[in-house]
Amino acid sequence: MFLGGDICHFAGCFRPSASSPLPQIIPAGILDAENGSNDSVLAMVFTDRFSAAGPGEDPLSTPLSKISTNPRSAFVAPDIAQQTIEKLVAFDTSPSVLICFAHDQSLPLFLPTMNTSPEESLNDWRAKGLKERCHWDWLNILPRGESSGRKLTVQGMWKDGKVWPGGKEYLSAKSWGEDVAEL
Repeated sequence: MFLGGDICHFAGCFRPSASSPLPQIIPAGILDAENGSNDSVLAMVFTDRFSAAGPGEDPLSTPLSKISTNPRSAFVAPDIAQQTIEKLVAFDTSPSVLICFAHDQSLPLFLPTMNTSPEESLNDWRAKGLKERCHWDWLNILPRGESSGRKLTVQGMWKDGKVWPGGKEYLSAKSWGEDVAEL
């Protein structure tokens, strides 16, 4: 298991890849049921709207997203962050490695956790097929059709175990070097 922490915040930053392309048809069972249907879906539902593929690049083999270079983003060195994320592809395409990072919404759905099943181990993740179950699940957070995508696991900003009203504004002001009082 590769415990990536905050190496990225979205699996679409390193998926799909040339070594692990997005299937042209997303198989039934991967995507959350929409309107009671859990049918196969064409990959172009996602690639036509969200692909970061440049001219001449295959959107089925190019990560859907890149690290933001916006000066207001969370990245101090976006070029280094992007290079680091690109190195994840080698791990991600290995059948011997399960990537787990802090903001992967599929992990609490498929992996046993201390909150839901503390007696279980992750040692047998390969035998249980957990990598395969998690691999394309991140597509569910993207809007498609009339759906706005899966709701976030955690809503809003939190601090000290409770919702932090004004947290986003506070952090934004701090990132610009403004002297702000603690909220």
